[in-house]
Amino acid sequence: MEVGKNVTNFKPGDRVFGAVVLRSGTFAEYCTPKASEIAPIPESLDFVQAAAIPLAATAAWQTLFDVAKLQSGERLFIQGVAGSVGTYALQFAKKAGAYVYGTDIPERADLVKSLGLDRYVNHKEEVVTDAVKDVDVVLDLVGGDKVQESYQTLRRGGRYVGTLFLEMPQEEPQRLGIQSSGFGAQPNGDLMKKFADMADSGELKIFVNRTFPLEQAAEAMDFRGKTPVAGKVVLLP
Repeated sequence: MEVGKNVTNFKPGDRVFGAVVLRSGTFAEYCTPKASEIAPIPESLDFVQAAAIPLAATAAWQTLFDVAKLQSGERLFIQGVAGSVGTYALQFAKKAGAYVYGTDIPERADLVKSLGLDRYVNHKEEVVTDAVKDVDVVLDLVGGDKVQESYQTLRRGGRYVGTLFLEMPQEEPQRLGIQSSGFGAQPNGDLMKKFADMADSGELKIFVNRTFPLEQAAEAMDFRGKTPVAGKVVLLP
């Protein structure tokens, strides 16, 4: 392993982590990140825990603060709050002073309540649009029919961000008087440093469900889609 000739802040053998996205490729043992995309792994974490942070935490932070512009005192609704992105988004939003509603399967309710979720909505027993009304921001990590459901929970002038598409159709949001945005995570080494500091200080909790060897990537993806247990599924080289 080597570093580029103009890289001065890293050297071979450094423990680093980061999100390398929006370039062609697949699961692999090696990659070539830019120095601006990575940061030293938090001292308190091992490689498995560190691997559970970059993409999910980056998506959570950028959707909330770069796209939705979430402010202290605002009300946020997270569809899929107990998923990998959702648990980070919940932690970031509570630290920022937001009131947070969230939906997910009942098996994960205790986890998100322990992270400070203000109102858990059991979508199997409650009508979501009755339980959640006039929120400022929706972070939709589920998509599908949850898009229209999410729109109905927003106040006029509210902001919707969906993570399954880079762009959202605008006709319905314009009719409702809301903003609707898609999203694609952007690698950011400075964010990695922020997450490292938060992890080392105990402000950021990381959840790992299970690890799989790289040669079982297909099994890992199948498991990820079926498990009721929260936490990242991490591939090991």
